[in-house]
Amino acid sequence: MLQAALQKVPVIRILIPFIIGIIIASYCLSGSFVVPLSLFVAAVVSYLAIFLMARRSVEASVKMRSFYYIPIFVMALSLGMAHQILSRPKEIPLSALNGSNLLGRVQQVRFRDSSQEMMVALLRSSADVPVMGTKALITTRGHNYDIQAGTLIGIKADLRLIRGTGNPCDFDFSWYMRNEGIIYSQHLPASFVSICGISHTPFTRIENFRESLRHKILNSSLSPQSQSFVIALVLGDRFFLDRGTVNAFSASGIAHLLALSGLHIGIIAFLLWFILLPLEYMNLRWLRYLLSFGVLIAFDVFSGMSPSVVRATILLGFVFLSFALRRRYAPFNALLSAALLILVFSPSALFTAGFQLSFLTVASILVFSPHIRLKSRALSYLLTLVATSFIAMVSTLMLTAYYFHTVPLLSFLTNVLVIPLFPVILLASVLFVILIAMGTDWYMLASALNWMYDALAHASGLVAEASVSHISGVSVSLAVLLLYYLMLALFAVWIAGRSWKALLAAVSCLFVMLGSWYYYNVSAPSRGVMVLNSYNSTPVFYFQNGKGYLWVNDDDEASADEFVGVHTGLLSRLRIDSVEVISGDSLFMINRGAEFVSGNYAYLGGIRFLSVGNKSELKNLGTQTGLDVDVAIISKRYHGSIQALLSQFHVSEILLSGDIYDDDLNRLVAQCDSLGVHFFPIAQRGAFVSY
Repeated sequence: MLQAALQKVPVIRILIPFIIGIIIASYCLSGSFVVPLSLFVAAVVSYLAIFLMARRSVEASVKMRSFYYIPIFVMALSLGMAHQILSRPKEIPLSALNGSNLLGRVQQVRFRDSSQEMMVALLRSSADVPVMGTKALITTRGHNYDIQAGTLIGIKADLRLIRGTGNPCDFDFSWYMRNEGIIYSQHLPASFVSICGISHTPFTRIENFRESLRHKILNSSLSPQSQSFVIALVLGDRFFLDRGTVNAFSASGIAHLLALSGLHIGIIAFLLWFILLPLEYMNLRWLRYLLSFGVLIAFDVFSGMSPSVVRATILLGFVFLSFALRRRYAPFNALLSAALLILVFSPSALFTAGFQLSFLTVASILVFSPHIRLKSRALSYLLTLVATSFIAMVSTLMLTAYYFHTVPLLSFLTNVLVIPLFPVILLASVLFVILIAMGTDWYMLASALNWMYDALAHASGLVAEASVSHISGVSVSLAVLLLYYLMLALFAVWIAGRSWKALLAAVSCLFVMLGSWYYYNVSAPSRGVMVLNSYNSTPVFYFQNGKGYLWVNDDDEASADEFVGVHTGLLSRLRIDSVEVISGDSLFMINRGAEFVSGNYAYLGGIRFLSVGNKSELKNLGTQTGLDVDVAIISKRYHGSIQALLSQFHVSEILLSGDIYDDDLNRLVAQCDSLGVHFFPIAQRGAFVSY
C-alpha cells in the first residue's frame, strides 16, 4: 500500500523527508552544515551504487528499483536541513554594534494608542559590523506620522535579543518573530528616530498602497465593525478586529471567514473565470488561464501571501494547467506540491498554525470526501456541503484546541448556513474596496455591507452563546495532538483499503490518546502561585480548585478580562474557571487556610510576598521594619538600593520584575551579586513558579 501511495503521489517522496529535515534542523542542529552535507554525500554515493548494481542485468534492475527511494529520501532530508539552516535570521555581534549609528529601511509601520511599531530592514552601521540582511522590530514611545514604508531611518543602536516571556503555556512571541525573520528589537522615544530619506522597493510601495486603502476604509461610511471586517476580508489584515468579534467567530466555527483562505481565492477565481468567458469563444483559452492566474498571484502579493492563500493559488494554477494541456488533474499531488513550494520559499511556515490548518483541512477533504456517495441528486449538494464542513471540523478540531484552546462543536452547521451567502459578502466587500480606492464611497453599498455584517455577527453571536456550540478552556499536549492525527491517518487507510489491521491500530491509537489526555489533565497542579513575566506590570497569580486570584500591586488598572485574554493557555492548562482581581486589604478562605493581601504585603500559597516600588519609595514602608519576607518583588517603580531594602526587611529571595528597564536591571543585579543575595531576574529566566 505504501508503494502504491508513493507511485500515485510521487511528490510525497520528497515532501515528507524535506519536512523532517526542517524539523531536525530547527530543534537539533545549531547551524553547522556538517550533518546535511554528510547526508547529501551519502545519498549521492548510495544512488550511484544502486545505479551501478542495477546495470548488471534486467533482473537486477527490477530488484533495485524500490531501493532508489532510499537515496531520494536521504537527499531530500539533507536539503530540508540545509535550507532551514540557511533561512535562519542572521545573527550579529551586539556588543560591537550597539552604540553605533544604524541606517534602516522601514518595511511596515503600525500606530498604536501611544506607541509606534516598525519592521525595519537594517542596511548599514557606522561600526565595522555587516548588518545587511538583518531585520529588527523597532518600537517607539510616541508617534512620528511622517514615517511610512520605504522611509530610511537613522537610530543609535541599542538592540536586544527578543526573548519569550517564559510564562507557563504562554504564546511564545520570540518564536513567532523568529519565524518572521526577526530576532532583535529596540525601544526608544519617537524623537530619537531621524528620517534620512526615502528608498522604495516593490514591497514597500505595495505596503503603502495597502496603508492608504486601510486609511480610506477607516474613514468611509461603513460602521467601525464593518470597516475592520472588510479590511480583514479583502486586505488580509486582522489588526483592527476586536477580541470579542474574533472570539465569537471562533466559537461558532467560522473564524476562517476573517482570514484570507482558499474559500476567498476560490470565489475570486470563479468571478474571474466568468468575467473572462468571452476569451473562450475567441479561441484564446491560454490567455484566459494566464490572466486568471496572473490576477490571483497579484492578489496574493497584495494581501500579504498567507500560506492558505498561496496554497489555493498554486492549486488553481495546477487546475488551469491541466485544463490547458487537457491532462487529468491530480488534486492530492497538487496539494503536496503546493506545500513543498511554500516550504522551499519559507521553511518556517511549517510551524505556523495557518499553514497546518490550511493543508490538513484540504488534505482531509480530499481523502475522505470521495467515499461519501448519495444516489439522490436533489440531496447531493446539501450532503456534500454538510459532509465537507464536518470533515473540515474533525480535521482541525485538535489543532484548534492545541493553538486556541477552543473546540467548536457546531461549526459544520454554521458553515452550511453561512457559506452559501458568503460569496455575496466577499464580492460586495471587494467592490467596495475597488470603489473606495477610486475615491467613491457608495453609501448604498456601505449600508448593504453594514446590514450583511450585522447579520453575520448576530448569527455567530447566537451560536457562540449556545451552551453546546463550543468547549472553551481546552488544553492538549503535543503527544495527544500527534496521536490524534495518527489515528485519523490510520482511519483513512482503513477506509481506502478496508484494512482491518489499520482499523484496529486506529482504535488502539484512540485509547492511547484518551489515556494520554487524561494523564495530561490530572497531572496539572491544582494549587500554586506564580509571579509572571510582563512588560508593563508585575502580576502575581494564585490559584486553587479552579479559581484564580490576581494581585497586581503596581497596576491600579489591572483587569481580570485582560488577564484571561492574554493567558488563555495557562488558565486552560490549570483548569481555571474564573479569575478575580484582589487588591487593598483582602482576606479569602481556601481549603488549606487563609490567603490575604494587605497593601504591599501578601500571603499566597504559603509564601510571604512583599511588593516594592508601588508608587512610593521604600521609606513609606518603614513602619514594617524587621518583617520576615520570603520573596521581595522589585518593580520598575523602585529606585532605591538592595542594601536599603535588606536593612528594613528579612528577605530570603529577591525577584526582579520583568518590567524593569535594562539599565536599572543591570544595576540591581550587580548589587545583589555584591551582597551575595539570592535573586531571580524574571526577564531573563521567565516566571517564578511555586506549586
